[in-house]
Amino acid sequence: MEAVKDRIQTQLGFARRLSDGLPKIVKSEGALGYDACYVAGILCTVVTQLADNLVSFHNKAKEATIVNAVNKLAISALFTRGLPLCIVMIGTLSGT
Repeated sequence: MEAVKDRIQTQLGFARRLSDGLPKIVKSEGALGYDACYVAGILCTVVTQLADNLVSFHNKAKEATIVNAVNKLAISALFTRGLPLCIVMIGTLSGT
């Protein structure tokens, strides 16, 4: 959606709305061009998930350290806690 919005604003006559512009982008760049942005958004989400969970834990327990967070949450939870929701939210925002 962001790519369509940008083109509508910068390329006079490109399209009038999302329903006009999205098919043009898919036709010119292919579905893989759109999918590559979405996958990049998901990868960014996965990479930042550990830090997001550490910051969230620290905000709840101000005196906590990284070692406390790892011991309390377990290393697997640091990488996976909230990940599906973040993939949907951030992956979609980054990919569109």
